[in-house]
Amino acid sequence: MSADAAIGESWRRIAPYVSHVLDLEPDEREAWLKQLAGTEPEIERLVREWLSERDALDAVGFLEASLASALGPLTLAGRKIGAYTIERLLGRGGMGEVWLATRSDGRFEGLYAIKLINLSLAHARLADRFQWEGRLLARLAHPHIARLLDAGSTEEGRPYLILEYVDGERIDHYCSARALSIEARVRLFADVASAVAHAHAHLIIHRDLKPNNVLVSRDGMVKLLDFGVAKLLEPDAPGTESNVTALNEAALTPEYAAPEQLLGEAPSTATDVYQLGMLLYVLLTETHPLQGARSRAECVQAALNGRLPRASELARGATRKALRGDLDAILSWALRRNPDERYATAAALHDDLLRYLNREPVSARRGMALYRAHKFVQRHWLAVAGSALAVISLCVMLVFALSQAHEAAAQRDTARLEAKRADAETRFMTLMLSQVGSVGKPITQEQILANGLKLLDAHYADDPRFIIDMLIRISGRYMDLGDHQREHDVLVKAETLARKINDPLRLARVQCSTVDTETLLGFVDRAEARFNEGRSVLARAAGRTVRDEVDCLNAGAALRVAQGRIPEAVQDLEHGVAALEAHGMTNTNQYTYLLSHLAGLYSRTGDTRRHYDVAHKARIAEDANHRTDTMGLLGALHNESVALRELGEIRAALALSTQVLTRQRAAHSDEAIAARVTGHYALLLIRLNQTQQAFPWLDLSLANARNSGDVVGRLHAHVSRAMAHLDSHREADASADLEVVENTARQGSEGIHVPVLRAQIVRSRLLASQERLDDAQQIIEAALEQTRDQNKGLSSYRDDALLQAARVLLAQGRSADALLYAKQALALSESRARNPAHSADVGEAALLVGQAERLLTNCRQASTLATRAAATLLSSLGETHPLTRAAFALQSDPTCLTPSEQQ
Repeated sequence: MSADAAIGESWRRIAPYVSHVLDLEPDEREAWLKQLAGTEPEIERLVREWLSERDALDAVGFLEASLASALGPLTLAGRKIGAYTIERLLGRGGMGEVWLATRSDGRFEGLYAIKLINLSLAHARLADRFQWEGRLLARLAHPHIARLLDAGSTEEGRPYLILEYVDGERIDHYCSARALSIEARVRLFADVASAVAHAHAHLIIHRDLKPNNVLVSRDGMVKLLDFGVAKLLEPDAPGTESNVTALNEAALTPEYAAPEQLLGEAPSTATDVYQLGMLLYVLLTETHPLQGARSRAECVQAALNGRLPRASELARGATRKALRGDLDAILSWALRRNPDERYATAAALHDDLLRYLNREPVSARRGMALYRAHKFVQRHWLAVAGSALAVISLCVMLVFALSQAHEAAAQRDTARLEAKRADAETRFMTLMLSQVGSVGKPITQEQILANGLKLLDAHYADDPRFIIDMLIRISGRYMDLGDHQREHDVLVKAETLARKINDPLRLARVQCSTVDTETLLGFVDRAEARFNEGRSVLARAAGRTVRDEVDCLNAGAALRVAQGRIPEAVQDLEHGVAALEAHGMTNTNQYTYLLSHLAGLYSRTGDTRRHYDVAHKARIAEDANHRTDTMGLLGALHNESVALRELGEIRAALALSTQVLTRQRAAHSDEAIAARVTGHYALLLIRLNQTQQAFPWLDLSLANARNSGDVVGRLHAHVSRAMAHLDSHREADASADLEVVENTARQGSEGIHVPVLRAQIVRSRLLASQERLDDAQQIIEAALEQTRDQNKGLSSYRDDALLQAARVLLAQGRSADALLYAKQALALSESRARNPAHSADVGEAALLVGQAERLLTNCRQASTLATRAAATLLSSLGETHPLTRAAFALQSDPTCLTPSEQQ
């Protein structure tokens, strides 16, 4: 062997240990090295030699000089990388150095971490991959993941990462320093599992989960570091494998590596689950389960054989009792040797931790019983074979009786069915993710769903009932994406299959699920036929549950909304919410979905306070159930934002809407975002007089509604765009958008009452701007009459119609009549507002009342209202808004001041 080869082999042997020792605090290194000397004396000697050489080279500035060869001057402090200026060194590890930096382009303030990867670990095409993959990983948006903001390479080819800077301490040190209870540690760790689950949903795995990579900030917020760094370093072309292998070995931490990593096999989401289990084990016991191994080989062998002691066996004192049972079972399931026998996903582990915290039965206990039975049969199959059926049946009955005796038979059967169904769903989701994860390219949610449909046909053809259940689930995800046509196609496929196998319960589920889809596509008659069949079949279907009954109630509400029977729809949803609350089912997606639907109906009836209260309740329910990054939570945030807009709290609404849109864009392409989300955001921009910024979102909303077959959403987008054109003095463009809505109305389309009413109000504004005041008045009076009809959900626009009517009357010189309408609008806005002093609706109405009073020469009243309007509009819309300026102008109108005021 040549000298170079010998050096390379030596480095390959010690790289994992060097990586680990560099991650340790200085006061921890010596103790760790002494322990290593007892198990691997040759490795310990080589590591110490490497550290001594490094310290000697540091003393003469060799490291700075080597860095200078890549980045220029002798020291990195004060140097720029892209838009960032380096401040100081934060630390070094086996993969490179981390430096503290600030933005140097003036766009944003704050601190950032720059990770510079060692050139010795970089393969030839790493620089190109960094920029492409970095953008993909930057889409991870989770409160417990330190964001990867950018990635690239210096001019000299040295790869770097720009990361969110986290000022915190390692999670194990944080727990120990504060002597946190077992429950507090589990709760803190659950946030880590949630972060990993979020990344898994984006088809990204961590591969190096350990205490060093999980920090807790000063305010107790968990932040997971280095997510996706291993993915950035994967080979992408022949000839790169050796470099990548060296890098992965350098990054690997043996104490936390999963068995498949130790064997050099491809990692998966199950790898992260194992590492999460190991991290949780250390947090709960403050001891590593393999610390007693006498050599690295013995350590690896113990991990490969799955010979890990129970956590309660290593714990001391009261902790031992706290770990027995649920936590022992959870850890055992997460740390199984075979990846296929662990929790299928980090989300499944997270859910079991929440069950533990909520004092609910954990799935791991059931899994442990089945797992042990399976292992027993494997070891003693000859003895078991003769009486397998009798013995297994008896054992199952005995275990079942001991653990579930306190439950009624019906509850027991339902729980078993749900557990079986959930297990099958988990296996399907794992298969779906593993299939798309092998592509190695950015994967959209649409592609994941399409792949899932193919997998159902390929792998589950012998289980049509499971296929139907999954088709209903997949249709819901298409609904989340706003793609109602694909949603409809999937449900029709499920309907065909349900009829083929003559399954009444599943046919009822499909029909009730399809009602809302048909109404969104504008087919109200078809929706009614489906609802009637679904309700009739469900009434006589065996095995129906509360969930099924509530789903059908929700379907009926959707149908009644499309038929303009809003009060009846509200009653249906209120009954559904009450049923779920009575059965303790407030931790379900169905509960928050019903709340969101109910909030929307309160909005349509003009009950803005209830709208806000229920929307806020839905969001709180999502948070309480730790669904921190789901479509349900984003939907609840969107509904709460809409409620705030209706309350006139425009700035607060924009803050929530921006959050929703940002997180949506992080997860989807712009074309996949629902039209209602982009349309609402555009309306807020228009309301804040940021019309030009609104146009791109209006166009996107229109395109997305058209592509998804959302007729109502498309018409709303046309009306909103007409408003923006009108504010930009493009009357012809505004008229063209309004004509689309008006032509659709002439065709007799159903369920479009609201966008048609909005179009009438905007058409009146357009006619008034063209000085066709009589025509403007005629249209707005007709619109006002329609707002009296609560069944069609039009009453919430009554204040808008009243304000427009007052403006037309003022332009006609009919100030007294205008004053009456303006006062009605003010009273209505005040009755709806949570806080009138912060409502733009109240401010705008007060301004119009003041202007009418001024024209009637009631200066005192005009001044009082102008003062109120100015304060309210300043709070809600800002000082530069035209309405705010108009209020201040009215307040200081010299023709309406007394002589002393004029002086």
